[in-house]
Amino acid sequence: MNFITELIHHPYVNLTKIVLEIDRFKLSKRRWRGKAQDGVDFGFELSEPISHGTCFYQTDHHSYWISQTPEQVLEAEYASDNSDGL
Repeated sequence: MNFITELIHHPYVNLTKIVLEIDRFKLSKRRWRGKAQDGVDFGFELSEPISHGTCFYQTDHHSYWISQTPEQVLEAEYASDNSDGL
């Protein structure tokens, strides 16, 4: 397992990108574990929460990026007349 304590602020853009998909509840934490698409395990112990689209690890050939799991959205229609809700 690779332990991540700091993020990569200037990642190399020419490396193959590998995603670690995680839900927003874990993203809001500073300490958690996850597994990337290629099966590599990571343990995170950060000073602040990580966010979607952040590069957190690199090798000679790959860069690892956070992707927040998509969520369903509830859409609600509102009346066009402001007095309808009163």
